[in-house]
Amino acid sequence: MRWQTVARWTVAGLAAATLLARNSTLTWPTNEAVSRQIIPTPFPFPPSQSTSSAASESASRPAPLTRELANPIERAPSLRLVYDLLAHRGSAAQRALVDQAWSACFPALLAPQDNAPTLAGSTAALPNAPNRAARVEAYRMLMARCNGFLDLSREHLVAETRSVDNARKNGIAASPGDQARHRLQAGDRAGALAQARAVIESGDAYAIGSLRDFMFDRLSESLQSQGVDTALPRHELPQHALRADLRALAFALAACQLGLDCSPGALTALRQCAYDGACDGNVAERMLQPLSPDERTAVEQEARRVLTAIAMRDYDALGLMP
Repeated sequence: MRWQTVARWTVAGLAAATLLARNSTLTWPTNEAVSRQIIPTPFPFPPSQSTSSAASESASRPAPLTRELANPIERAPSLRLVYDLLAHRGSAAQRALVDQAWSACFPALLAPQDNAPTLAGSTAALPNAPNRAARVEAYRMLMARCNGFLDLSREHLVAETRSVDNARKNGIAASPGDQARHRLQAGDRAGALAQARAVIESGDAYAIGSLRDFMFDRLSESLQSQGVDTALPRHELPQHALRADLRALAFALAACQLGLDCSPGALTALRQCAYDGACDGNVAERMLQPLSPDERTAVEQEARRVLTAIAMRDYDALGLMP
């Protein structure tokens, strides 16, 4: 049964790779799991009526990066197949997404020397906490999705992990948000803001969520101009500086509502549980778990505001005007 599934994906996947080579447009292989209707992940808090309507409309017509790549990767039963078919191809944003199929597995699942990783070995160091059983199960599910890579030598796994990391550091593989962030860090503020506005205009849920780090840098830059030392640990920052972190997080929450697969069975949710210990609820709820009640309230309010501003293309309210 396993090989029948792989064969079915391989035929469709080769067609996708051929199309990509022709025109750099990704058309994802379809099966029952991948082609199911995209349903927006409910907010962990009640959205306003206007926010809910706008989010539902966007989620019903997710843009290409989300529809053709981000959501299928979140659901893919074989990450090796995804990676072999599409790695090192396409735009920087497409490469960044495909590289997630690798980084979900490595280096976390690298075993010592040439040994194959085992569930017992990978989870031996997990603390004996109430969520340990859930984390072990998340590891088991991740290892099932990563299983296709395990016939590769450790030397190959280490080399490819280094290659993926270098592509990210050099901007060869970069999400739309990271591309804007690189421009901001290089001093091209106008170009960075224009690129961020283009992301909002695209309506792509994944791309909008990828603005999280860019928004934190953008707001931190503003705070530094006010004399706030943003190099301090987060808990030592003044209250108004902390809002930069929460406002940035709101973009990631908005992506879930706009059509990105943030369900409890998504790849991101498995990683949150296995690697970070956040195992309850959907992806959005897991992102909120480390926050205090006051912080959670603030980011929930900000997420509503961000969603409304996205729907209205209110770039001033989003902080994306010069």
